[in-house]
Amino acid sequence: MGLDACQSETGEQVAMGRSIGSTRFTQKDIRLFNDRLDESLLALEQMLATPGFGKGEPSIGAELELYIIDESGKALPVSKSLVDMADDKRLTLEINQYNLEANLSPGLMKGAPLQRIEDEMVAILASLNKLASTQGARVVPIGILPTLRPRDITSDMMTPDKRYQALSKELRERRGEKFRIRLKGREQLDFGTDSVTPEGANTSLQVHYRAHPDRFVDLYNAIQLVTPLVLGLAVNSPFVLGREIWQESRIELFRQSIDGRSRRRRRLGLPARVNFGHGWLRRSALELFAESVHLFEPLLPVCSDEYPMKVLAQGQVPALSELALQMGTTWPWNRGVFDPHDQGHVRIELRALPAGPSPIDMMANTGFALGLAEGLVDDIEQLLHCMPYASLERNLKEAACHGLNAELLWPSRVTGRLESYPLADIVRDLLPVADSGLQKAAVSDKDRYRSLYCIEQRVAARQSGASWQVDSYGRYRGAGMSRKKALRRMVNDYAQLSLANSPVADWPLP
Repeated sequence: MGLDACQSETGEQVAMGRSIGSTRFTQKDIRLFNDRLDESLLALEQMLATPGFGKGEPSIGAELELYIIDESGKALPVSKSLVDMADDKRLTLEINQYNLEANLSPGLMKGAPLQRIEDEMVAILASLNKLASTQGARVVPIGILPTLRPRDITSDMMTPDKRYQALSKELRERRGEKFRIRLKGREQLDFGTDSVTPEGANTSLQVHYRAHPDRFVDLYNAIQLVTPLVLGLAVNSPFVLGREIWQESRIELFRQSIDGRSRRRRRLGLPARVNFGHGWLRRSALELFAESVHLFEPLLPVCSDEYPMKVLAQGQVPALSELALQMGTTWPWNRGVFDPHDQGHVRIELRALPAGPSPIDMMANTGFALGLAEGLVDDIEQLLHCMPYASLERNLKEAACHGLNAELLWPSRVTGRLESYPLADIVRDLLPVADSGLQKAAVSDKDRYRSLYCIEQRVAARQSGASWQVDSYGRYRGAGMSRKKALRRMVNDYAQLSLANSPVADWPLP
Protein backbone atom coordinates (compact mmCIF):
# COMPACT_ATOMS: atom_id res chain seq x y z
CA MET A 1 0.00 0.00 0.00
CA GLY A 2 2.61 2.47 -1.08
CA LEU A 3 2.75 5.30 -3.57
CA ASP A 4 -0.21 4.19 -5.57
CA ALA A 5 -0.83 3.32 -9.17
CA CYS A 6 -3.95 1.89 -10.74
CA GLN A 7 -5.18 0.75 -14.12
CA SER A 8 -7.39 2.70 -16.47
CA GLU A 9 -10.54 1.32 -18.04
CA THR A 10 -8.44 0.28 -21.01
CA GLY A 11 -6.01 -1.65 -18.82
CA GLU A 12 -3.29 0.97 -19.17
CA GLN A 13 -1.58 1.85 -15.91
CA VAL A 14 -2.51 5.27 -14.54
CA ALA A 15 0.14 6.68 -12.22
CA MET A 16 -1.03 7.91 -8.84
CA GLY A 17 2.71 8.22 -8.42
CA ARG A 18 5.28 8.15 -11.18
CA SER A 19 9.02 7.92 -11.56
CA ILE A 20 10.80 10.99 -10.27
CA GLY A 21 14.29 12.30 -10.92
CA SER A 22 15.11 13.74 -7.50
CA THR A 23 14.50 13.19 -3.83
CA ARG A 24 14.96 16.86 -2.92
CA PHE A 25 12.60 19.71 -3.77
CA THR A 26 12.85 23.50 -3.60
CA GLN A 27 10.30 26.12 -2.57
CA LYS A 28 9.95 26.95 -6.26
CA ASP A 29 9.01 23.30 -6.96
CA ILE A 30 6.37 23.44 -4.23
CA ARG A 31 4.87 26.76 -5.42
CA LEU A 32 4.63 25.56 -9.01
CA PHE A 33 3.10 22.26 -7.91
CA ASN A 34 0.50 24.02 -5.75
CA ASP A 35 -0.41 26.30 -8.67
CA ARG A 36 -0.85 23.26 -10.88
CA LEU A 37 -3.03 21.58 -8.25
CA ASP A 38 -5.32 24.62 -8.12
CA GLU A 39 -5.55 24.58 -11.90
CA SER A 40 -6.27 20.84 -11.87
CA LEU A 41 -9.16 21.31 -9.44
CA LEU A 42 -10.61 24.03 -11.64
CA ALA A 43 -10.32 21.80 -14.71
CA LEU A 44 -11.89 18.85 -12.90
CA GLU A 45 -14.76 21.03 -11.67
CA GLN A 46 -15.50 22.11 -15.24
CA MET A 47 -15.34 18.53 -16.52
CA LEU A 48 -17.68 17.27 -13.80
CA ALA A 49 -20.16 20.03 -14.69
CA THR A 50 -20.10 19.11 -18.40
CA PRO A 51 -23.29 17.24 -19.45
CA GLY A 52 -22.47 13.64 -20.27
CA PHE A 53 -18.99 13.66 -18.74
CA GLY A 54 -17.94 10.32 -17.31
CA LYS A 55 -21.01 8.40 -18.41
CA GLY A 56 -20.42 4.80 -19.34
CA GLU A 57 -21.37 1.30 -18.35
CA PRO A 58 -20.59 0.30 -14.75
CA SER A 59 -17.22 -1.42 -14.55
CA ILE A 60 -14.89 -3.03 -12.02
CA GLY A 61 -11.16 -3.53 -11.68
CA ALA A 62 -8.79 -4.47 -8.88
CA GLU A 63 -5.17 -4.44 -7.68
CA LEU A 64 -3.90 -7.30 -5.53
CA GLU A 65 -0.83 -6.88 -3.33
CA LEU A 66 1.14 -10.01 -2.53
CA TYR A 67 3.88 -11.33 -0.24
CA ILE A 68 6.89 -13.36 -1.37
CA ILE A 69 7.96 -15.95 1.22
CA ASP A 70 10.64 -18.61 1.41
CA GLU A 71 10.13 -22.32 2.06
CA SER A 72 9.99 -21.77 5.84
CA GLY A 73 7.34 -19.02 5.56
CA LYS A 74 9.59 -15.97 6.09
CA ALA A 75 9.62 -12.84 3.89
CA LEU A 76 11.97 -13.18 0.91
CA PRO A 77 13.16 -9.93 -0.76
CA VAL A 78 13.26 -11.05 -4.42
CA SER A 79 10.43 -9.00 -5.95
CA LYS A 80 12.60 -7.33 -8.61
CA SER A 81 14.00 -10.59 -9.98
CA LEU A 82 10.56 -12.22 -9.88
CA VAL A 83 8.89 -9.36 -11.76
CA ASP A 84 11.72 -9.40 -14.31
CA MET A 85 11.31 -13.14 -14.81
CA ALA A 86 7.55 -12.87 -15.20
CA ASP A 87 7.78 -10.09 -17.84
CA ASP A 88 4.08 -9.33 -17.22
CA LYS A 89 2.89 -5.73 -17.57
CA ARG A 90 0.25 -6.36 -14.90
CA LEU A 91 2.95 -6.72 -12.22
CA THR A 92 4.58 -3.79 -10.42
CA LEU A 93 6.97 -3.40 -7.51
CA GLU A 94 5.89 -2.17 -4.07
CA ILE A 95 7.71 -0.31 -1.27
CA ASN A 96 9.25 -3.45 0.23
CA GLN A 97 11.34 -5.93 -1.70
CA TYR A 98 9.22 -8.90 -0.60
CA ASN A 99 5.95 -7.46 -1.94
CA LEU A 100 4.56 -6.98 -5.43
CA GLU A 101 1.27 -5.91 -6.96
CA ALA A 102 -0.86 -7.49 -9.69
CA ASN A 103 -3.04 -5.03 -11.61
CA LEU A 104 -6.02 -7.13 -12.62
CA SER A 105 -7.81 -6.50 -15.89
CA PRO A 106 -10.78 -4.10 -15.63
CA GLY A 107 -14.08 -5.02 -17.24
CA LEU A 108 -17.83 -4.47 -17.20
CA MET A 109 -19.79 -5.06 -14.01
CA LYS A 110 -22.60 -6.90 -15.77
CA GLY A 111 -22.33 -10.65 -16.33
CA ALA A 112 -19.87 -12.57 -14.17
CA PRO A 113 -17.29 -9.96 -13.06
CA LEU A 114 -16.50 -11.65 -9.74
CA GLN A 115 -15.74 -15.01 -11.33
CA ARG A 116 -13.72 -13.30 -14.07
CA ILE A 117 -11.43 -11.50 -11.61
CA GLU A 118 -11.17 -14.56 -9.38
CA ASP A 119 -10.06 -16.66 -12.34
CA GLU A 120 -7.42 -14.07 -13.22
CA MET A 121 -6.16 -14.07 -9.63
CA VAL A 122 -5.88 -17.86 -9.63
CA ALA A 123 -4.00 -17.82 -12.94
CA ILE A 124 -1.56 -15.09 -11.85
CA LEU A 125 -0.85 -16.80 -8.53
CA ALA A 126 -0.23 -20.12 -10.29
CA SER A 127 2.11 -18.49 -12.82
CA LEU A 128 4.01 -16.51 -10.17
CA ASN A 129 4.41 -19.53 -7.92
CA LYS A 130 5.78 -21.60 -10.77
CA LEU A 131 8.43 -18.94 -11.36
CA ALA A 132 9.03 -18.35 -7.65
CA SER A 133 9.69 -22.04 -7.05
CA THR A 134 12.91 -21.72 -9.05
CA GLN A 135 14.14 -19.33 -6.32
CA GLY A 136 12.87 -21.39 -3.39
CA ALA A 137 10.00 -18.93 -2.99
CA ARG A 138 6.22 -18.77 -2.89
CA VAL A 139 3.78 -15.93 -3.50
CA VAL A 140 0.78 -15.61 -1.20
CA PRO A 141 -2.01 -13.08 -0.51
CA ILE A 142 -2.13 -12.21 3.21
CA GLY A 143 -2.83 -8.88 4.91
CA ILE A 144 0.28 -8.89 7.13
CA LEU A 145 2.75 -11.77 7.13
CA PRO A 146 2.75 -13.19 10.70
CA THR A 147 6.41 -14.24 10.47
CA LEU A 148 7.77 -10.75 9.77
CA ARG A 149 10.86 -9.92 11.83
CA PRO A 150 12.17 -6.49 12.88
CA ARG A 151 14.88 -6.78 10.20
CA ASP A 152 12.12 -7.05 7.56
CA ILE A 153 10.86 -3.52 8.22
CA THR A 154 14.12 -1.60 8.09
CA SER A 155 15.18 0.77 5.33
CA ASP A 156 17.39 -2.00 3.89
CA MET A 157 14.22 -3.76 2.75
CA MET A 158 12.92 -0.77 0.77
CA THR A 159 12.74 -1.16 -3.01
CA PRO A 160 15.51 1.03 -4.49
CA ASP A 161 13.27 3.58 -6.20
CA LYS A 162 13.53 7.36 -5.82
CA ARG A 163 9.76 7.65 -5.29
CA TYR A 164 9.90 5.54 -2.15
CA GLN A 165 13.10 7.18 -0.93
CA ALA A 166 11.58 10.64 -1.39
CA LEU A 167 8.31 9.63 0.24
CA SER A 168 10.08 8.25 3.30
CA LYS A 169 12.41 11.24 3.59
CA GLU A 170 9.63 13.83 3.25
CA LEU A 171 7.37 12.17 5.82
CA ARG A 172 10.21 11.71 8.28
CA GLU A 173 11.41 15.31 7.95
CA ARG A 174 7.90 16.70 8.43
CA ARG A 175 7.38 14.53 11.46
CA GLY A 176 10.67 15.76 12.92
CA GLU A 177 11.41 12.48 14.68
CA LYS A 178 11.29 8.72 14.19
CA PHE A 179 7.97 7.08 13.41
CA ARG A 180 6.66 5.51 16.60
CA ILE A 181 4.48 2.42 16.31
CA ARG A 182 2.40 1.63 19.40
CA LEU A 183 -0.06 -1.22 18.94
CA LYS A 184 -2.23 -2.64 21.68
CA GLY A 185 -4.54 -5.63 21.34
CA ARG A 186 -4.30 -9.15 22.71
CA GLU A 187 -0.56 -8.40 22.92
CA GLN A 188 1.38 -5.16 22.57
CA LEU A 189 4.12 -3.72 20.37
CA ASP A 190 6.09 -0.52 20.76
CA PHE A 191 8.96 0.28 18.41
CA GLY A 192 10.53 3.13 16.46
CA THR A 193 11.57 3.25 12.82
CA ASP A 194 13.17 5.82 10.53
CA SER A 195 11.43 4.69 7.33
CA VAL A 196 7.96 3.87 5.98
CA THR A 197 8.75 0.19 5.43
CA PRO A 198 6.21 -0.88 8.13
CA GLU A 199 3.59 0.70 5.87
CA GLY A 200 4.67 -1.60 3.07
CA ALA A 201 4.02 -4.60 5.32
CA ASN A 202 0.28 -3.99 4.81
CA THR A 203 -1.11 -5.64 1.69
CA SER A 204 -4.61 -5.25 0.36
CA LEU A 205 -7.09 -5.88 -2.42
CA GLN A 206 -7.99 -2.48 -3.87
CA VAL A 207 -11.22 -2.49 -5.86
CA HIS A 208 -12.16 0.15 -8.44
CA TYR A 209 -15.84 0.67 -9.19
CA ARG A 210 -17.20 2.97 -11.87
CA ALA A 211 -20.88 3.83 -11.91
CA HIS A 212 -23.06 6.60 -13.40
CA PRO A 213 -21.60 10.01 -12.40
CA ASP A 214 -25.01 11.29 -11.28
CA ARG A 215 -24.98 8.58 -8.60
CA PHE A 216 -21.40 9.14 -7.44
CA VAL A 217 -22.17 11.00 -4.21
CA ASP A 218 -24.84 8.58 -2.99
CA LEU A 219 -22.84 5.54 -4.04
CA TYR A 220 -19.66 6.80 -2.35
CA ASN A 221 -21.58 7.43 0.87
CA ALA A 222 -23.15 3.97 0.66
CA ILE A 223 -19.70 2.39 0.24
CA GLN A 224 -18.44 4.34 3.25
CA LEU A 225 -21.44 3.16 5.28
CA VAL A 226 -20.90 -0.54 4.53
CA THR A 227 -17.09 -0.58 4.75
CA PRO A 228 -16.97 -1.50 8.48
CA LEU A 229 -19.39 -4.38 7.87
CA VAL A 230 -17.33 -5.80 5.02
CA LEU A 231 -14.05 -5.24 6.86
CA GLY A 232 -15.34 -7.23 9.85
CA LEU A 233 -16.06 -10.15 7.51
CA ALA A 234 -12.76 -9.84 5.65
CA VAL A 235 -10.28 -9.52 8.55
CA ASN A 236 -7.01 -11.27 7.76
CA SER A 237 -4.17 -9.49 9.63
CA PRO A 238 -4.09 -10.53 13.31
CA PHE A 239 -0.29 -10.63 13.79
CA VAL A 240 2.36 -7.90 13.62
CA LEU A 241 5.97 -9.02 14.13
CA GLY A 242 4.62 -12.24 15.60
CA ARG A 243 2.39 -10.52 18.17
CA GLU A 244 -1.39 -10.83 18.14
CA ILE A 245 -2.90 -7.35 17.93
CA TRP A 246 -6.28 -6.73 16.22
CA GLN A 247 -8.18 -9.02 13.88
CA GLU A 248 -7.32 -6.50 11.13
CA SER A 249 -4.14 -4.89 12.44
CA ARG A 250 -3.50 -3.23 9.05
CA ILE A 251 -5.93 -0.46 9.94
CA GLU A 252 -3.86 0.78 12.88
CA LEU A 253 -0.39 -0.18 11.64
CA PHE A 254 -0.96 1.62 8.34
CA ARG A 255 -2.21 4.75 10.09
CA GLN A 256 0.75 5.01 12.43
CA SER A 257 3.48 3.91 10.03
CA ILE A 258 2.94 6.77 7.60
CA ASP A 259 1.87 9.55 9.97
CA GLY A 260 4.09 12.45 8.96
CA ARG A 261 2.49 15.00 11.28
CA SER A 262 4.74 16.80 13.72
CA ARG A 263 3.98 16.59 17.46
CA ARG A 264 2.34 20.01 17.27
CA ARG A 265 0.09 19.03 14.37
CA ARG A 266 -0.90 15.84 16.17
CA ARG A 267 -1.74 17.82 19.33
CA LEU A 268 -3.88 20.18 17.27
CA GLY A 269 -5.82 17.24 15.88
CA LEU A 270 -4.98 18.08 12.27
CA PRO A 271 -5.90 15.25 9.89
CA ALA A 272 -3.62 12.31 9.18
CA ARG A 273 -2.93 11.18 5.64
CA VAL A 274 -4.45 7.79 6.48
CA ASN A 275 -8.10 8.37 7.37
CA PHE A 276 -11.70 7.29 6.91
CA GLY A 277 -12.73 10.59 5.38
CA HIS A 278 -13.86 13.78 7.09
CA GLY A 279 -17.63 13.50 6.87
CA TRP A 280 -20.27 12.40 4.41
CA LEU A 281 -19.88 13.53 0.80
CA ARG A 282 -22.36 16.32 0.06
CA ARG A 283 -22.53 17.58 -3.51
CA SER A 284 -19.79 16.34 -5.79
CA ALA A 285 -16.83 14.04 -6.29
CA LEU A 286 -14.77 17.23 -6.45
CA GLU A 287 -14.87 17.40 -2.63
CA LEU A 288 -12.66 14.31 -2.34
CA PHE A 289 -9.97 15.78 -4.57
CA ALA A 290 -10.20 19.24 -2.99
CA GLU A 291 -9.72 17.73 0.49
CA SER A 292 -6.53 16.05 -0.63
CA VAL A 293 -5.22 19.33 -2.05
CA HIS A 294 -6.23 21.68 0.75
CA LEU A 295 -5.71 19.49 3.83
CA PHE A 296 -2.29 18.07 2.99
CA GLU A 297 0.96 19.66 1.89
CA PRO A 298 2.56 18.10 -1.20
CA LEU A 299 5.08 15.37 -0.50
CA LEU A 300 6.36 14.90 -4.06
CA PRO A 301 6.00 18.22 -5.93
CA VAL A 302 6.91 16.92 -9.39
CA CYS A 303 5.29 18.82 -12.27
CA SER A 304 4.50 17.61 -15.76
CA ASP A 305 4.61 19.75 -18.91
CA GLU A 306 0.78 19.91 -19.08
CA TYR A 307 -1.32 22.96 -18.29
CA PRO A 308 -4.76 21.45 -17.55
CA MET A 309 -6.92 24.47 -18.44
CA LYS A 310 -5.08 24.93 -21.73
CA VAL A 311 -5.65 21.30 -22.64
CA LEU A 312 -9.31 21.60 -21.68
CA ALA A 313 -9.72 24.76 -23.82
CA GLN A 314 -8.43 22.75 -26.79
CA GLY A 315 -11.28 20.28 -26.35
CA GLN A 316 -9.10 17.53 -24.93
CA VAL A 317 -9.09 15.73 -21.56
CA PRO A 318 -6.13 16.71 -19.35
CA ALA A 319 -4.22 13.99 -17.49
CA LEU A 320 -4.20 16.00 -14.22
CA SER A 321 -0.87 14.36 -13.36
CA GLU A 322 -0.14 16.59 -10.39
CA LEU A 323 -3.56 15.89 -8.89
CA ALA A 324 -3.02 12.14 -9.37
CA LEU A 325 0.35 12.40 -7.63
CA GLN A 326 -1.18 14.31 -4.72
CA MET A 327 -4.03 11.79 -4.38
CA GLY A 328 -1.43 9.00 -4.39
CA THR A 329 0.20 10.44 -1.27
CA THR A 330 -2.98 10.52 0.83
CA TRP A 331 -4.60 7.27 1.90
CA PRO A 332 -8.31 7.38 2.78
CA TRP A 333 -9.89 3.94 3.09
CA ASN A 334 -12.16 4.80 0.17
CA ARG A 335 -11.16 7.45 -2.32
CA GLY A 336 -11.99 9.07 -5.62
CA VAL A 337 -9.89 8.37 -8.71
CA PHE A 338 -9.80 10.48 -11.88
CA ASP A 339 -9.00 8.56 -15.06
CA PRO A 340 -8.34 10.65 -18.22
CA HIS A 341 -8.87 7.74 -20.60
CA ASP A 342 -12.09 7.07 -22.50
CA GLN A 343 -12.97 10.81 -22.46
CA GLY A 344 -12.36 10.91 -18.71
CA HIS A 345 -14.33 9.73 -15.68
CA VAL A 346 -14.18 9.43 -11.90
CA ARG A 347 -14.60 6.21 -9.97
CA ILE A 348 -14.48 4.92 -6.40
CA GLU A 349 -11.53 2.95 -5.04
CA LEU A 350 -12.26 0.65 -2.08
CA ARG A 351 -9.03 0.34 -0.11
CA ALA A 352 -9.92 -1.20 3.26
CA LEU A 353 -10.02 -4.89 2.29
CA PRO A 354 -6.96 -7.03 3.10
CA ALA A 355 -5.29 -9.36 0.65
CA GLY A 356 -6.39 -12.99 1.05
CA PRO A 357 -7.20 -15.49 2.32
CA SER A 358 -8.05 -16.97 -1.12
CA PRO A 359 -9.27 -15.54 -4.44
CA ILE A 360 -12.82 -16.80 -3.88
CA ASP A 361 -12.91 -15.08 -0.46
CA MET A 362 -11.59 -11.80 -1.84
CA MET A 363 -14.17 -11.66 -4.60
CA ALA A 364 -16.93 -12.66 -2.18
CA ASN A 365 -15.94 -9.66 -0.03
CA THR A 366 -16.00 -7.49 -3.15
CA GLY A 367 -19.38 -8.77 -4.28
CA PHE A 368 -20.92 -8.24 -0.85
CA ALA A 369 -19.47 -4.71 -0.58
CA LEU A 370 -20.64 -3.53 -3.99
CA GLY A 371 -23.96 -5.38 -3.84
CA LEU A 372 -24.76 -3.95 -0.43
CA ALA A 373 -23.82 -0.42 -1.51
CA GLU A 374 -25.99 -0.72 -4.62
CA GLY A 375 -28.80 -2.24 -2.58
CA LEU A 376 -28.77 0.61 -0.03
CA VAL A 377 -28.07 3.54 -2.35
CA ASP A 378 -31.71 4.48 -2.92
CA ASP A 379 -32.23 4.83 0.85
CA ILE A 380 -28.87 6.42 1.60
CA GLU A 381 -30.20 9.86 2.60
CA GLN A 382 -32.42 8.35 5.28
CA LEU A 383 -29.61 6.08 6.49
CA LEU A 384 -27.15 8.97 6.79
CA HIS A 385 -29.60 10.80 9.07
CA CYS A 386 -29.37 7.79 11.39
CA MET A 387 -25.57 7.41 11.29
CA PRO A 388 -23.40 10.23 12.66
CA TYR A 389 -19.99 10.13 11.04
CA ALA A 390 -18.32 9.59 14.43
CA SER A 391 -20.39 6.42 14.81
CA LEU A 392 -19.22 5.22 11.42
CA GLU A 393 -15.59 5.73 12.45
CA ARG A 394 -16.29 3.86 15.68
CA ASN A 395 -17.72 0.98 13.61
CA LEU A 396 -14.54 0.79 11.53
CA LYS A 397 -12.35 0.48 14.61
CA GLU A 398 -14.64 -2.10 16.24
CA ALA A 399 -14.68 -4.20 13.07
CA ALA A 400 -10.89 -4.02 12.78
CA CYS A 401 -10.41 -4.96 16.44
CA HIS A 402 -12.91 -7.79 16.73
CA GLY A 403 -13.77 -9.02 13.22
CA LEU A 404 -16.71 -11.44 13.17
CA ASN A 405 -17.18 -10.90 16.91
CA ALA A 406 -17.62 -7.13 16.57
CA GLU A 407 -20.68 -5.29 17.87
CA LEU A 408 -21.54 -2.48 15.45
CA LEU A 409 -24.01 0.38 15.50
CA TRP A 410 -26.72 0.03 12.86
CA PRO A 411 -30.20 1.56 12.34
CA SER A 412 -32.99 -0.54 13.81
CA ARG A 413 -35.47 -1.85 11.24
CA VAL A 414 -38.26 -1.10 13.72
CA THR A 415 -37.40 2.34 15.11
CA GLY A 416 -34.75 3.59 12.67
CA ARG A 417 -32.57 4.55 15.63
CA LEU A 418 -29.01 3.38 16.12
CA GLU A 419 -28.69 0.18 18.12
CA SER A 420 -25.75 -2.12 18.84
CA TYR A 421 -25.93 -5.48 17.05
CA PRO A 422 -23.51 -8.36 16.47
CA LEU A 423 -21.89 -7.93 13.08
CA ALA A 424 -22.94 -11.45 12.09
CA ASP A 425 -26.63 -10.60 12.68
CA ILE A 426 -26.40 -7.41 10.61
CA VAL A 427 -24.74 -9.29 7.74
CA ARG A 428 -27.35 -12.05 7.75
CA ASP A 429 -30.14 -9.47 7.61
CA LEU A 430 -28.46 -7.60 4.75
CA LEU A 431 -27.59 -10.53 2.48
CA PRO A 432 -30.88 -10.16 0.54
CA VAL A 433 -30.12 -6.43 0.13
CA ALA A 434 -26.71 -7.26 -1.32
CA ASP A 435 -28.32 -9.78 -3.65
CA SER A 436 -30.81 -7.20 -4.94
CA GLY A 437 -27.97 -4.69 -5.41
CA LEU A 438 -25.97 -7.14 -7.52
CA GLN A 439 -29.11 -7.91 -9.54
CA LYS A 440 -29.51 -4.18 -10.13
CA ALA A 441 -25.92 -4.10 -11.41
CA ALA A 442 -26.81 -6.92 -13.86
CA VAL A 443 -24.54 -9.50 -12.21
CA SER A 444 -25.50 -13.03 -13.24
CA ASP A 445 -27.44 -15.35 -10.95
CA LYS A 446 -24.53 -17.80 -10.70
CA ASP A 447 -21.99 -15.08 -9.85
CA ARG A 448 -24.27 -13.54 -7.22
CA TYR A 449 -25.09 -16.85 -5.58
CA ARG A 450 -21.48 -18.04 -5.46
CA SER A 451 -20.27 -14.79 -3.89
CA LEU A 452 -22.98 -14.37 -1.29
CA TYR A 453 -23.06 -18.06 -0.39
CA CYS A 454 -19.36 -17.77 0.48
CA ILE A 455 -20.19 -14.88 2.85
CA GLU A 456 -23.14 -16.77 4.34
CA GLN A 457 -20.98 -19.82 5.04
CA ARG A 458 -18.22 -17.72 6.60
CA VAL A 459 -20.69 -16.16 9.01
CA ALA A 460 -22.22 -19.55 9.81
CA ALA A 461 -18.79 -21.10 10.48
CA ARG A 462 -17.66 -17.99 12.40
CA GLN A 463 -14.30 -18.38 10.71
CA SER A 464 -12.43 -15.55 8.97
CA GLY A 465 -8.85 -15.46 7.76
CA ALA A 466 -7.84 -13.78 11.02
CA SER A 467 -9.66 -16.20 13.32
CA TRP A 468 -8.23 -19.18 11.41
CA GLN A 469 -4.69 -17.79 11.80
CA VAL A 470 -5.16 -17.19 15.52
CA ASP A 471 -6.78 -20.58 16.18
CA SER A 472 -4.21 -22.50 14.12
CA TYR A 473 -1.33 -20.74 15.83
CA GLY A 474 -2.94 -21.47 19.20
CA ARG A 475 -3.16 -25.19 18.46
CA TYR A 476 0.48 -25.38 17.46
CA ARG A 477 1.47 -23.50 20.60
CA GLY A 478 -0.70 -25.83 22.63
CA ALA A 479 1.21 -28.74 21.13
CA GLY A 480 4.40 -27.35 22.64
CA MET A 481 5.88 -25.44 19.70
CA SER A 482 7.79 -22.20 20.19
CA ARG A 483 6.22 -18.95 19.00
CA LYS A 484 8.44 -18.80 15.90
CA LYS A 485 7.89 -22.41 14.90
CA ALA A 486 4.12 -22.20 15.46
CA LEU A 487 3.88 -19.07 13.28
CA ARG A 488 5.91 -20.66 10.49
CA ARG A 489 3.85 -23.84 10.54
CA MET A 490 0.66 -21.79 10.44
CA VAL A 491 1.92 -19.67 7.52
CA ASN A 492 2.87 -22.79 5.55
CA ASP A 493 -0.60 -24.27 6.12
CA TYR A 494 -2.15 -20.93 5.12
CA ALA A 495 -0.17 -20.77 1.87
CA GLN A 496 -1.28 -24.25 0.80
CA LEU A 497 -4.97 -23.61 1.54
CA SER A 498 -4.93 -20.16 -0.02
CA LEU A 499 -3.35 -21.29 -3.26
CA ALA A 500 -5.85 -24.16 -3.48
CA ASN A 501 -8.53 -21.41 -3.63
CA SER A 502 -10.57 -23.00 -0.89
CA PRO A 503 -13.04 -20.67 0.94
CA VAL A 504 -11.71 -19.84 4.40
CA ALA A 505 -14.99 -21.02 5.96
CA ASP A 506 -13.93 -24.56 4.96
CA TRP A 507 -10.32 -24.39 6.13
CA PRO A 508 -9.52 -27.12 8.67
CA LEU A 509 -7.59 -26.40 11.82
CA PRO A 510 -4.40 -28.41 12.46
